[in-house]
Amino acid sequence: MAKKQVGALRIIFVALLWIGAFLSALAVVNSTFEVRQITIKLEALRKSANALQVISGQFLLEKSAQAEYSRVEREARKKLQMINPDPSNTILVEVQ
Repeated sequence: MAKKQVGALRIIFVALLWIGAFLSALAVVNSTFEVRQITIKLEALRKSANALQVISGQFLLEKSAQAEYSRVEREARKKLQMINPDPSNTILVEVQ
């Protein structure tokens, strides 16, 4: 009778080990899947960040071109009809 109990316990123990190994394998598969999904999202975000950086650089370049002194002066003359004052109407102020 004792040998039957030991044999049954051995079968139960082996079955539990197999179940544990199977569950462990499923956990590894699930972890791998999640890592791949996160990696895909990370790459998409990196591409988006690179695209935004390019756009930011273009905006900075356009901003510097718009603020260029010669352009500002040209626009002031053209749109606001501004002119340089006559030297006789110019007063120099000294800073103390």
